[in-house]
Amino acid sequence: MASAVSRPIANLERYFLGLGNARMFYNVAIGTRLRFQPSNGPKELPRDKDQWLALLVPALATVLQRHPLMNTYIADHLASTPTFQAMSSIDLSKIVAVDSIQQPEDIAKLLQVEHDKPFDLANHAVPLWRIMVVQVVGDGTFYLLYFYHHSLSDGRSSAVFTEQLIDALNHPNNTVPELVASNNPWTITCPTAPLPLPMEQRVEGTPSLKTLVRHFLNLFILPARLKMALETPYWAGEFPSTLTGPNKTQIGVVVLTPEETDQVIAAAKREKTTVNSVLFTSLLFAIKSVFHSGRHNDNDKEELPTTTKDLFKASTMVCPRQLFSPVVERSEHVLFIAELVSQGHCVKLETPFWDFTRAYHAQVIEVQTPEACRKLLEFYGTLDYMSKTPQGYERALHRRYVRQQHGREGTVRTSNIGVGWRGQEREDLAFKVLHPVFSQSAVTTGPVFTFCIATGGGSLVVSNAWEREAFQSRERADRVLEEFRRIVVEACQEGQERYLFRDVVVSA
Repeated sequence: MASAVSRPIANLERYFLGLGNARMFYNVAIGTRLRFQPSNGPKELPRDKDQWLALLVPALATVLQRHPLMNTYIADHLASTPTFQAMSSIDLSKIVAVDSIQQPEDIAKLLQVEHDKPFDLANHAVPLWRIMVVQVVGDGTFYLLYFYHHSLSDGRSSAVFTEQLIDALNHPNNTVPELVASNNPWTITCPTAPLPLPMEQRVEGTPSLKTLVRHFLNLFILPARLKMALETPYWAGEFPSTLTGPNKTQIGVVVLTPEETDQVIAAAKREKTTVNSVLFTSLLFAIKSVFHSGRHNDNDKEELPTTTKDLFKASTMVCPRQLFSPVVERSEHVLFIAELVSQGHCVKLETPFWDFTRAYHAQVIEVQTPEACRKLLEFYGTLDYMSKTPQGYERALHRRYVRQQHGREGTVRTSNIGVGWRGQEREDLAFKVLHPVFSQSAVTTGPVFTFCIATGGGSLVVSNAWEREAFQSRERADRVLEEFRRIVVEACQEGQERYLFRDVVVSA
């Protein structure tokens, strides 16, 4: 049931709503694998959905009071001016699901299935998110996953929500009954607080004349073939994107051990760079090794990689919350991101791992100022000029993306939410964090690979999402994360200051 609390959806939120409406992109998942420690809490884990609801409802009722945007649906989602509309109550039994897997590694298969499930935005009885509990059979651990529509928030604030939920499970609130409906133990009362302001009302992102001219040239004036011919070429999978079939996501996940994670952190400090830049280089080296190296070609195992033609276009999600005044706190559940795009990355046989890493790190540092971030945000300002007719926005997105090379925005996108869940790996807690989970649906016409990165419980976790139709089979795409793990561990060993891509090929 709706209340009077509502606000129009802003440009960045509308962008992700449009992707969903156009069936290009569905959802994001973030959560953790938890170990149940009965000596510090309940005697045993719940065995069915009702028991899980009994455990989760008090915790969710507590945390949701802090995040009014989570208690909304989108009204008129296909109209020219959709709005967030607040709900007065939420029946959690409709958005909490329970499942099980045999091995922890099976979580990738489950994520793959869930990422192909779009939210039904016409159903106003449920919000734009859901919770999933996935028990690992026989080992006392389970995954607690939060799936959400990307128009709601970014990865960092969603990670905070999961931290708060785990805290609420470990430290139950005795006043929760006041928030639960008397006629339904699974229904909670929503807060009536105002909805948080969108990014565009906090940061000036009006596009410059140069940005507007470039936008209209690329979208409307230049013929598609001429536009693509003028751009730097880049590799984007084995097959071009198509909008004719359904968007099917495939997922891979790799979990570094605490020892491997410490090794990466130590190497980044030693080489005066960041973990994020180390991971970025490792991922590009892995893609080059798998797709452009005879070491992974069954017909010619001795063929060396090409050195000039396989250029990569990359984008990195940055979260400029701390760059503006007033600061947008990490705990505020709202969408606040920008995207740094870099082109022409070339990995040659003699490319030094650490020089490549430091060069990329310098690019990221350049946008860590308010003015530089405002320039990145100008893209979302151009969305003001999209069609205002019903579904005109979605048609414009189709037009924009099919005018990309291969029908895809680039080679790779990385999104790293950093370190979270601090203090939740303690042995004295009933629910101890072992490691995080962070992944998302593939974007039909987005970069061919989307890597989501998170660190918690001492372990760094990387997931990879790609559209099934981008490759003949998933074998080589899966191999990218295997190569990534090998490369990042090798490069971060002491004495590898001159680690080259040639070393990657030789040691394969």
